[in-house]
Amino acid sequence: MCGGISTSLVGHPFDTMKVRLQTQPVDNPIYSGVVDCFRKTIKNEGILGVYKGVGSPMIGQMFYSGTVWMSYYQSVNLLKKRRQEQTGSSFVPRLKPKDLYLCGMVTGAVASFADSPMDYLKSKMQLDVNQNNPGAAPRYRNVFHCARVVLREHGVRAPWHGITGTMLRNVPSLANFFVTYEYLKFELHCRENPAFIHDLASHHRFVVSTETSLVAGGLAGLAYWVFTYPTLSNPVCRRTRSSPTYASTTTLWTVRANCT
Repeated sequence: MCGGISTSLVGHPFDTMKVRLQTQPVDNPIYSGVVDCFRKTIKNEGILGVYKGVGSPMIGQMFYSGTVWMSYYQSVNLLKKRRQEQTGSSFVPRLKPKDLYLCGMVTGAVASFADSPMDYLKSKMQLDVNQNNPGAAPRYRNVFHCARVVLREHGVRAPWHGITGTMLRNVPSLANFFVTYEYLKFELHCRENPAFIHDLASHHRFVVSTETSLVAGGLAGLAYWVFTYPTLSNPVCRRTRSSPTYASTTTLWTVRANCT
């Protein structure tokens, strides 16, 4: 819970800038870059402008993070059990990278159902200024008011609008994250404890140091974005949600393809 709140407070201003830059009109852009976007946001909305929609991820991170780690370890345990049944042995095998990647993909698909409503409301709040003249009162007072308006006007299915784009982002990115995290965690632990590599019975479950966890998690987070961001699934997802022009992610991709 505390980790999710800290992540939101530190990262949300950057996410607000990213979302506004990604969804601004291509033919008549509002911002020339990140610095210009930040300067105009502060000028027109004050410091709280960069934290628009922060309530949704702060609350949602508790459920999202719980869903991610529960889904991942459930997938890992089920796959290990399957491997034991195939070999007829009581030995718990260490999963191969391709197995970990599969578990990460399953996790990404499941987590998208928790992530999509959170991301939807956050995007609505962040883009509220783009739908009004500078200085005009925003449509949504806070994230809870935004949720009430959305449910009243568009129904209970609205928060999952654009979930296809969310899955296109989460499935490969979480697969990259977990396979990188597990690989680095194992390799770094072996470097710290050379005898561990020969203790096969302990390979399926071991405790690493805080430093190892920090390094493995940090580099895995880098893999999460480096391999995923070029797919542009995040902007596609944002634009699908932010505008009724696109009925689905497929429709938006078709429009983008015809314009290139």
